[in-house]
Amino acid sequence: MKHLLVAIPLFLVSCVSGPRDIKTVTYPIPHGRKILFVNISSPVFYDSYAEEREVNLLILEKLEELGYSIVVSEKVWEDPKVPIIPKDNIEIFQRNLSHTSVEERPRIQVWKERAEKIGASDVFLFRYHFSLEHKIKQIRMFWIHFEKKEVIRFDWNWNPEDPIPFHESIQHITGVKNEKPD
Repeated sequence: MKHLLVAIPLFLVSCVSGPRDIKTVTYPIPHGRKILFVNISSPVFYDSYAEEREVNLLILEKLEELGYSIVVSEKVWEDPKVPIIPKDNIEIFQRNLSHTSVEERPRIQVWKERAEKIGASDVFLFRYHFSLEHKIKQIRMFWIHFEKKEVIRFDWNWNPEDPIPFHESIQHITGVKNEKPD
């Protein structure tokens, strides 16, 4: 019993990491361009949702380290003009008579309106292809750059050590001279 009381605290102390194991990254508060970040893969269809969420967070953190202000869009089809729950039959009738429903509008138009509403100049669309059969996790990103009226597509295999391997390309596209953190 006496040995057990000594062994447990020694075990707990050995599990605690020291200050030499802590990695710190210091970067300024994001002040660059505001970007709307949209995950276009539905989490309902993925077995690897937790892993996909972690990848999402790492990419968001990396973009913030590069100086971009990121706004995450959880509700892509949100339209403030059309109430979600009708209040009465007249409202239902008016909605049915309205010019175009949200579902009939092009997605890019919805994203552009949402970006303009929050003051974002660009939209990132991320799509993940995490296959259980293959160990490679493929990511596709569409960058919608409204000022230049173009869409740029990036494809890459996920590497947690370098979540955005094309950060120089992003800086060239936006014309922003953000420094890559060490």
